[in-house]
Amino acid sequence: MNPKHKLFILVVLAISPLMINGYINAHIYQNPLLYWLFELFSWVGVPLVVWFIARQHLGITANDIGITNTIFEQKSIFLILLFSAILAPTIFLVYKQSYLFFEGLFSFEPLFEYETMIPQSGILKFIIALYFSISAGLVEEFYRALVHKLSTYYAHPQSIFVILSPIIFALPHWEDGMGNLCATYVVGLFLALIFLVSKNLIPLILGHIYTDMLWFN
Repeated sequence: MNPKHKLFILVVLAISPLMINGYINAHIYQNPLLYWLFELFSWVGVPLVVWFIARQHLGITANDIGITNTIFEQKSIFLILLFSAILAPTIFLVYKQSYLFFEGLFSFEPLFEYETMIPQSGILKFIIALYFSISAGLVEEFYRALVHKLSTYYAHPQSIFVILSPIIFALPHWEDGMGNLCATYVVGLFLALIFLVSKNLIPLILGHIYTDMLWFN
């Protein structure tokens, strides 16, 4: 099996738990033990296995997925941090405005919302919100980078990435309603374009974490 087919299968296996966790979470969230076991399996266990396979069996490095000190073809940690500081509130604004717009268009009762699992106040609220934000920021952007790597095996890789990446990013959010599904597609498209231009994943990760932390709080 050639590397392209191996990576394709790896991407499918990686996103599969995220595609079904909305349905499963809706049925198990009232049992905290079951919920958190499945949560850690989907957002910690599977991504670690995926990264191990990608690194050990496909030779994918951190640099291949955009974890690098180069951005906009310039080697500069300062520029990475500066761009991250600009991008983070921009991502939040794009998501918030998209969400409000599409929520006004669609009426769809969410099957499951992660906010259900976050306490209303206290230190535990901060810890769980931070966990959700970091896990989503790291895992979803890592998978975006894998989709980008996969697209390089095909003709017209940038077009394929811009088409596939927002769809793959949006679909795991189906359980939160049609409005959120559409909003995450818009954000996914925006982030895909940013990644193509910057060729650095770090600002996307930091901006994703920032956006989720604001949203959950």
